[in-house]
Amino acid sequence: MQTSSVFAVMFTALWLAALIAFIPWVGKTRHPDSKPLGAYLIFLSVFTITSYAIYLIILALQGSVWPGLLQTGLVHAIVVIIVCFLPAFLLASWMIARKPPKAPPLDDSGAAS
Repeated sequence: MQTSSVFAVMFTALWLAALIAFIPWVGKTRHPDSKPLGAYLIFLSVFTITSYAIYLIILALQGSVWPGLLQTGLVHAIVVIIVCFLPAFLLASWMIARKPPKAPPLDDSGAAS
């Protein structure tokens, strides 16, 4: 297996472990007006999209600018994981702590005919 493949498997395993470990965090951090499942789904989607976007940027840089980034050792791999997961965690936590938006009314009683 190539080093980048091992790193991708490690990244995905840590991502899954983090999503399971963050269930209590989401329950504690979510806004009181938001539902627990909705807050977790928002956290899940924001964390996943952000962490994988950062990971893909790092892979693109690794291929063009810094070819030996993922092959230099465990310390660099840990730094890459932190750089991917920390901003994703902070953004997702901020998103669930915000007050959820109100849904528009379903009737047209306020519209002029």
